[in-house]
Amino acid sequence: MSIELDKDQQAELRYIGAEGEIRRDRIDRIIGVNDSAPPKRSFDIEVSSQTREVNKVYLGAALSGLAGDVLIFFMRRELSGDNGGLPEFVIGVISIVLLVLAVFGGKGLVHVTGEELRINGRGYFASDIDMISCKGMDVKVHSGGKTVLRLKKADTGCEELIKWAKAYDIAIKNTDGEPSRSIKVLMAVGAVLFVAAFTVLLFFIVTKM
Repeated sequence: MSIELDKDQQAELRYIGAEGEIRRDRIDRIIGVNDSAPPKRSFDIEVSSQTREVNKVYLGAALSGLAGDVLIFFMRRELSGDNGGLPEFVIGVISIVLLVLAVFGGKGLVHVTGEELRINGRGYFASDIDMISCKGMDVKVHSGGKTVLRLKKADTGCEELIKWAKAYDIAIKNTDGEPSRSIKVLMAVGAVLFVAAFTVLLFFIVTKM
């Protein structure tokens, strides 16, 4: 099953990417100034919210592609009795399942109230945080020499987190970086799906010659 994006879906991906870049630039500016606006007293951070939005677009495209595969698969069975396209159909179903899990899985909400950052039920006070490191789009919160939270600059609430860190004089290290891990994973998955679809198509053509 090949995932083909229509014009609206391509535009939506561009919008999500542009929105992410805007959030990143805004956070970089906040990090770079001495005096920034104070954070909200209480706020939530939705980890991987941007990645989830991207996956929603791909899920819509994958469902459309799978619908076509289902139709072709059963038409072949009715007309010729063969099971041509079955491997591609199975790959499509697996892709749909993975995308559904990525979109509707746990949202990874992190809550901040006053001086406390609560992650998975465990609280960290501002004094417990060693530093926040930012590399490209990736953000890591460190405590006790360990990484206790990973998120993206484009994630909902990240901007407030940076304001919170500056308000409590938590060290912030900001450097440029390579494309984020989630983007690399999406690129790798796309490449694998393309190769799989091309292989199935080539096999089908060869067997029919």
